[in-house]
Amino acid sequence: MNRVLVWISVGFLLMLVLACGGGSSSSSKSATPTPGKPNIINDEVTVGKTVWKVTNVKAVRSIKGDYGTADASAVFLLVDASITNNGTQAETLFSPKMNNGAGQEYEVSTDFKVNMALGEFSCAAERINPGMVKWCRFVYDIPEPKPDDETIYRLEVRDLGLFGDTTEIWLATKK
Repeated sequence: MNRVLVWISVGFLLMLVLACGGGSSSSSKSATPTPGKPNIINDEVTVGKTVWKVTNVKAVRSIKGDYGTADASAVFLLVDASITNNGTQAETLFSPKMNNGAGQEYEVSTDFKVNMALGEFSCAAERINPGMVKWCRFVYDIPEPKPDDETIYRLEVRDLGLFGDTTEIWLATKK
């Protein structure tokens, strides 16, 4: 009986991974930008069969929307992006992580008030059909920057689905 439950659990997990886009043929290696030239805001960045374009980055203390207001613990970093699925099947968009280049990693805010304030721009586990573009706003709750802070945050973008190529987009306008 225990062996049957184990096989049922393994089958369920396999179905879940495939349903979330894990069945794509992307490799797990990272896409690399041109040496000496990082990907920056307004660059179209192709990662596997996905095209990312960060169009705006803005720091705010609160987000106000039609469905409420959310206040940051310190500062919200809002990252607006378009994501295009150039593949042949619908794939799941998982929110990109962000890092500060010094080993600290940030995840998209999952706070209920943030998602209510974002309304239609929230992209939590969104499915994107082939040939379609999805506009998203990703919100990161980050520490208050110091006046002399020169940190360049980097968005870790990946091919759609659970697995696939990854690369970075620098959230600054300098190359």
